[in-house]
Amino acid sequence: MKSVLLRKIGKNLLRYWVFVVALFPLSAVALELEIEDPDVVALIQEYEAKAAATPNDAKAQGELGAVYHLHGLTQKAIDQYTKATELDVLEPKWLYYRALLEANTRDVAQAQRTLVRAMNMEPRYGPAWLHRGDWLLELNQPTDALLAFEQALELGSRLAAQVGIARAQLALNNPLAVIDMFEPRLDEQLHPQAIHLLYRAYVMNQIPEKAQQLATRLGPYDPITWEDPWYAELTQYVAESLHKRLDQVQRFIGRNAIEDAVQLTDKLYEQYPQHTAVIFNKAVLAHRMGFHADAAATLQRGIELHPNHYTFYTYLAQIHENLDQVDKALFHLDKAIELDPDEVRAYQIKGYIKMNLGVLEEARLNFAKAYAIDPTDPALLMYYGMTQGLLNNWDKAIELFQEAIDRQPRHIAAYLNLARAVALTGDYTQANTLIAQAEAYGAPQQDLATVKRQIQQIKDQHASR
Repeated sequence: MKSVLLRKIGKNLLRYWVFVVALFPLSAVALELEIEDPDVVALIQEYEAKAAATPNDAKAQGELGAVYHLHGLTQKAIDQYTKATELDVLEPKWLYYRALLEANTRDVAQAQRTLVRAMNMEPRYGPAWLHRGDWLLELNQPTDALLAFEQALELGSRLAAQVGIARAQLALNNPLAVIDMFEPRLDEQLHPQAIHLLYRAYVMNQIPEKAQQLATRLGPYDPITWEDPWYAELTQYVAESLHKRLDQVQRFIGRNAIEDAVQLTDKLYEQYPQHTAVIFNKAVLAHRMGFHADAAATLQRGIELHPNHYTFYTYLAQIHENLDQVDKALFHLDKAIELDPDEVRAYQIKGYIKMNLGVLEEARLNFAKAYAIDPTDPALLMYYGMTQGLLNNWDKAIELFQEAIDRQPRHIAAYLNLARAVALTGDYTQANTLIAQAEAYGAPQQDLATVKRQIQQIKDQHASR
């Protein structure tokens, strides 16, 4: 969703800031727990009884972990997978499932350690290499991530591995590798994430005419997923519920199997025309296929049925912003916030829009509200810091850029923006140290050159006073 906004901001402010490289993906509906579903309760009780009756049976303990896993009881699932591994030290799957859960709780470093233990037992399982590459990128280790994705490609994970390779190449400042990979396939129905990566490669390689042509194909996307036979084995431990079928829709979307996702969602929509998650997924898919009016109409119907469901308003605002319908976007964001004053995404989007409009104090206030609710998002910290800088609140901007680095080590854009900010305070030594750090982490040469030039201009201005 933020692709349109980033392009607009870039036109006005690129001479000042280095922008966050990551575009903001659009997630499909977050599934709500169905612990109150009698079928789910009965299933949990059945496997709890089995595990209690056979405490030394690794399979029974692991199966209970799977039941907990698939019905949202995360910590209980991790504990059960740990027990199963202690009872059977040669079975990699319990560790693999535990790693997936640890990553979902944002403990990516621990997930990576757990995954390596599983891979030591089974080193040729392709999906494990894809997760490994994904998490290594999140841990800012792009060289190792590239090797992991290349290994996944060798083991047969074609599209997901190529997207991973492209992400790693961009992190390593190798945009030509991404252009060579995806440009010849533009006539194909490339996964939207691949389109975004190619767009970024054009921008990084300073090919504005091709980037502009491709910009019309940018839009919301769900990060790519992949077939995972080990994870598929867990489906036997899911109660036969709406939750299960909505989860299948998400897997279809992640694998770019859009026709399958649409077909299943249409069936669910016929059966559950008033269910919020079904309505939301139907809108996501319509928007994904470019049917923006249909997506908006689906959400409007959802709002009529559930006028207090704030998520519908937030997503409808995203659609309007994507279409440059700013007034409508702001109206729906305000409604989402009215319904849930802690709707962090609504504050973030509103902040981006106000920043783009040049209404900086309102942008700052919205970013501040989002930050008060969730101070962990590095992208939010970056834009909040930019807004503070544009308002000449340099101490606060420096604090926020530093916090972005603390939250995401090797955050190149944060280092470069922090370098420019500290230079404005007269600390050129620190600025040069930060630039050197960004360069060591693989900062694009054009960004380095821009910030170095800006810092020299700042020094010249200070010297002439």
